[in-house]
Amino acid sequence: MKRANKRKKNSKIKSLVLLLFLTIVMLSTATYAWFTSNRTVSINTINVNVAATSGLQISADAITWKSVLSNDDLKNASNTYGGADNHIVAEMSPVSTAGTVASGLLKMYSGTVEGDSGGNMALTTAALTDASGKYVVFDIFLKVDTGGTVYLQAGSGTTVKSGETSKGLENAARYAFLVEGNGSSTATSSSLQSLMTGTSSTLTIVEPNYDAHTATGVSNAVTYYNFPSTGTGSISAGTSSSPVNYYGVDGAVTNIALTSTNPPGLSGVVTGQFDQKWGTIFKTNTAFSTAATGFGYISGTGTSATTNHYPALLSLQAGVTKVRVYMWVEGQDVDCENNASGTNLSYTIYLTLDDYGTNNG
Repeated sequence: MKRANKRKKNSKIKSLVLLLFLTIVMLSTATYAWFTSNRTVSINTINVNVAATSGLQISADAITWKSVLSNDDLKNASNTYGGADNHIVAEMSPVSTAGTVASGLLKMYSGTVEGDSGGNMALTTAALTDASGKYVVFDIFLKVDTGGTVYLQAGSGTTVKSGETSKGLENAARYAFLVEGNGSSTATSSSLQSLMTGTSSTLTIVEPNYDAHTATGVSNAVTYYNFPSTGTGSISAGTSSSPVNYYGVDGAVTNIALTSTNPPGLSGVVTGQFDQKWGTIFKTNTAFSTAATGFGYISGTGTSATTNHYPALLSLQAGVTKVRVYMWVEGQDVDCENNASGTNLSYTIYLTLDDYGTNNG
């Protein structure tokens, strides 16, 4: 009898161990939003270029003016800009924002995804500072003799490192421009450097590659973001997809289950801690290249592409305008999932005062 009971007990233990093993395997191979916390994104190149048209000049410290800023200019700005809070990191982790600005800084949140007691993957978020090292952020100064509009020129965007195979993470990339204030061209550099009056109304977020998804990104959207697998509202792998509703994190949350009926940020989940901001974001498609005639974009409340025009990013007053620039991988994007991790990304920004459409038809 004792031997029989012992055999039954051992059999139960083996079954429990096997069940635990299968659970671990299922969670570790699942395609889900964000990454596990030990996965990062390498940054290969950051180019901040300004097309020197109509007198537009750029500076990293409001002292030395150029037409092109290099990574070294941004990294070394603290030598002449004592309050510089630039962070040109070599690796990023997924973060999220709903576009909320406080004290002149964009509110960012980190996220970790782990298995919960119900067998689901669950999201926990925490507030970040710009010194967290999880995303790229830096200040630039733009100078013009007369007020005008700054356009995002063709050639801007986020791509994988040259020679590497895309895993689709560039589809989850974002960058933002936060106008911190303006001063006269004769103002002291210290007064210009201290400008920090940015608000959500002076923020512009750009989503490059909005219309491109991988097969695993599509699977992620169906499994965890409640997207239909076919028909109206569904998305497909490849390019030329419609804009995707996405909800940025707008507060700390703990163990929010990621399931098809409870995706992060959809209405009714956690009121006030996620916010739908996708409709006010510039969405640039994969034709955003040096071939201006093939350029199109969707911005603001627009619902169709406007060809042969650059998107208007910022309105500059005469003098010097301080802009804080953010670059990150959006954890709430459907293409931000495990299979896409380990990618080397390159961010490039070209700014100009000339709208291609105005001058070329």
